[in-house]
Amino acid sequence: MTSPQRHAALLIAYTVAVYAVDSLATREVRVPIDWTVFAWRHESGFDLFKFVFWLVVPVMIAQPWRDLGWFGVKRWKRVDLLALGGLCLLGAIAIVAVAWIPALRAMYPSLAEYPDEVRWQFASYALVWLCSWLIGWEFLHRFVLARALAEAFPRAPMLAACAIIPLMEAAYHLAQGKGLIESGGVIVFGVLLTAYAVHRRNALLPFLAHLFVELALIGFMVLV
Repeated sequence: MTSPQRHAALLIAYTVAVYAVDSLATREVRVPIDWTVFAWRHESGFDLFKFVFWLVVPVMIAQPWRDLGWFGVKRWKRVDLLALGGLCLLGAIAIVAVAWIPALRAMYPSLAEYPDEVRWQFASYALVWLCSWLIGWEFLHRFVLARALAEAFPRAPMLAACAIIPLMEAAYHLAQGKGLIESGGVIVFGVLLTAYAVHRRNALLPFLAHLFVELALIGFMVLV
């Protein structure tokens, strides 16, 4: 095993460990220890555990300032704007499909008939929660892991990243009780985002596409 491969394996092990602790805490598992001690979500919705272990620690490990091109638009081309539009359209179709799939509708119920105050409270909470984890999620998966796997397998960087990262994301969603339908969608979306990140060496566009989907889902629940 080469040094880059050992580095990638350690990052994968770190991510899986964080997945496991977060899932055990979220599911309120209390054996063999009380894992809820790691449920660091504030009443405002801010999830401190995710913020620390998906963003703060990976930033310290990865030192992203060494290649800031991953986080700007200098590596974008005109076709990338079309790619972003296509990803957002795909995400919008998936969100609309929630209304027609009972399993997803049960997970993401409509709040349209609730009083405005209730809907605003939900939206505020959801937005704070989103801010606490989304940046870290994309930083960890589309920059830290994607770059490490690309460097570990230089002969097939995209294949390595797309074969491992989306499956990890789907496994986490299953551990969170999200179900097969959503987890399958996570694989498809994860492959597209990861492939772009590795090909363009840029994590900004995947983040924007993911942000659109999450905001659309909150808006869908509040309005439809």
